[in-house]
Amino acid sequence: MVRSRGSKRRPWLGAAVSALLLTGTLLAGGAQAAVPTCPATVVLIHDMARDAGEWDSTAEVLRAAGWCVEALTYGEPLGPFAGRGALDSASGEVGAAIEETLDRAGPVVLVGHGAGSLAAQRHLQRAPSTSGIAALITLGPLWNGTNIGELATMERISREVGAYDAVLELERPIVDPVCAGCRDLIAGSDFLVDLRRDGLVTAGVEYTNIASRTGLLEQPPLAGLAPEMAGVIVQDRYPSNTATHFGLADDPDVQVLLLEALAEVGS
Repeated sequence: MVRSRGSKRRPWLGAAVSALLLTGTLLAGGAQAAVPTCPATVVLIHDMARDAGEWDSTAEVLRAAGWCVEALTYGEPLGPFAGRGALDSASGEVGAAIEETLDRAGPVVLVGHGAGSLAAQRHLQRAPSTSGIAALITLGPLWNGTNIGELATMERISREVGAYDAVLELERPIVDPVCAGCRDLIAGSDFLVDLRRDGLVTAGVEYTNIASRTGLLEQPPLAGLAPEMAGVIVQDRYPSNTATHFGLADDPDVQVLLLEALAEVGS
């Protein structure tokens, strides 16, 4: 698997994983040894219209494997949902949580689900420094947005005929109170154009995308993958897996692939 990374190498992370595994072996054999700290803190960033609870089962799996884990919630809640705001605003909240974790428990590996990974990358683009951020691993990546329901096609046509701004003025009062960020996920959105312009790959950060052919939100399938990043397709390993985009964060097969991607960070 070809990996995408910046100029920095992080041998400390591979060494830390090895030390963790070695200590587990010693303890299992009855030897007295100090348990090392976890190799990094995994920061879990939820999808749009979700919250930190979507990571509950994955957090348990990661902790059992020896990782420190923090799951954050961003965005004002509406009933059971959070993370509905514009992704530029969400990136500020996500960034503040990442920086706080770095100050207290760095280094970190970011794991984003769908819109969460876009907010994380927006932070990486704007952060004064990304030192201590080893990697961004995405589940259900949406680097190229989605054309679900032909929404991207309709938006493109409205721009071409000069009706986009008028349609937007009618749409905002209805859509924004419910999900202002939903528009950001449509292929060709202003947010995605700006994100790509400012660089999908941040130097020094490793990237791995885990995608499903049955994601549904990703239309066309796998459209969210970026060629400049490492890509793992769930069905290449688990042909019978039918996880949709919305079920990736607690899918057992995806959890195995996530653990493998984490083990490769810094290698």
